[in-house]
Amino acid sequence: MLKSVRKEPTVKKVINLSDDMISEIDHLAIGIYSTRSEFLTEAIRSFTRQRINHDRALIDRLSKEYSGERLSEEALESSQRSLKKLRERYGRYGGEERTPISAYITAYQLDCIFSCFVFPDGEVRNLQEYARIAAASELETMRAEREYVDSLIHRISGEEILE
Repeated sequence: MLKSVRKEPTVKKVINLSDDMISEIDHLAIGIYSTRSEFLTEAIRSFTRQRINHDRALIDRLSKEYSGERLSEEALESSQRSLKKLRERYGRYGGEERTPISAYITAYQLDCIFSCFVFPDGEVRNLQEYARIAAASELETMRAEREYVDSLIHRISGEEILE
């Protein structure tokens, strides 16, 4: 039997989310996640992995045209444009009323976020903005999942009635 490996330490970060977003989290996520904090922590983790894989595929595509520093510049510019689009897309969550939620992020995840996506003069300038985009992205995914499941339930219940 293998002993369990050491637990990766986490850093508690307080993220201020708009009350509109909090309402959607309560409606869509609670039940799948036990707390708002659990939802936000997972949203940041999932979004970070998606962005890393997005940018990895981007570099693979761009490497056919560019190399060296030019490849890095093009990849960074493209990644930042993509984050800008996401930030604008989720701008509807920009209400003034905010509620603080704790997220627990490993040092490795923070290194990834600040090395690859968050820059003081970039499209996403701090962890607050990054976490809001991550939460909005996760809510969009959950909304689509819920609509799919609801349509299946409706279809199945309709078929049962017809039989």
